[in-house]
Amino acid sequence: MTNLAFALVLLAILCHACWNYVCKKSSGNLSVLWIGKLLALIVIAPFSLLNLPDKTIVFRDYPYLIATGVIHSLYFYFLAKLYKKGEISTVYPIARGIGVAGTAILGQLLLKEKVSSGGVLAILFICAGILIIGLSQLRTTRDNSLYGAVLVGLIISAYSINDKIGVKSFHPIAFITGQMILTIIFLLPVVFFFYRDELVDAWRTKKKYSIVTGIGSLGSYLLILFAFRLGPATYIVALRECSVVIGALFGFVFLKEQFTLKKLVGIGTVTAGMMLIYMVSK
Repeated sequence: MTNLAFALVLLAILCHACWNYVCKKSSGNLSVLWIGKLLALIVIAPFSLLNLPDKTIVFRDYPYLIATGVIHSLYFYFLAKLYKKGEISTVYPIARGIGVAGTAILGQLLLKEKVSSGGVLAILFICAGILIIGLSQLRTTRDNSLYGAVLVGLIISAYSINDKIGVKSFHPIAFITGQMILTIIFLLPVVFFFYRDELVDAWRTKKKYSIVTGIGSLGSYLLILFAFRLGPATYIVALRECSVVIGALFGFVFLKEQFTLKKLVGIGTVTAGMMLIYMVSK
């Protein structure tokens, strides 16, 4: 992985943790996320006109664009439900960590990406940290947030592999614009028929949340799409999950969530895995 790819991922880490924190602060309001997507689309649309798909993109490439719209719609829907009950310092690391493991496995099977022995060890560190956090959650929670976090993690794996392939043919700006348009369209019936009151309230009182989640999610994932062009998805997705540390700290400092010793050990183990990823990918 190049230094540029590493720098892009580091910047994406901060953006991602920030918008997830705001999403949790809005109590997992799907309408906030949907409005945020709409506002972000307005921002990115003019730039996408300069990066339209050219004639070299063939019909077989477009299913990846459609798939990213479907998968991201599921991601934002279940993420919103997850943040309604789950603590960000617990569900955020679990979801992102499952995404690391799933992407590593799928990257090997579908993309034939080569992972060194050190890379395998780093991913094991990450998974161990997630397991520590997960065991802590199993003993303290009485809801289904843990299982929801696992589901979101699997969805993350799916869109990471799909988008790694898709961005080979599409310019990242064009690809993310198409993803946002499709996500907005696919989620519109859900928001309109089941969250109409939330939608009105979000527009009137929570526009600042929508702006942060929309621009933050756009910026963080656009950076990752550019990084996908410079390095293997397995390492990039794994390194990005350093955001779990920031997310957990946000939950502890700003949302007054419980910060147990097990969470601290788990986050430390994940961080060690991230550092090892950087070392072995050079």
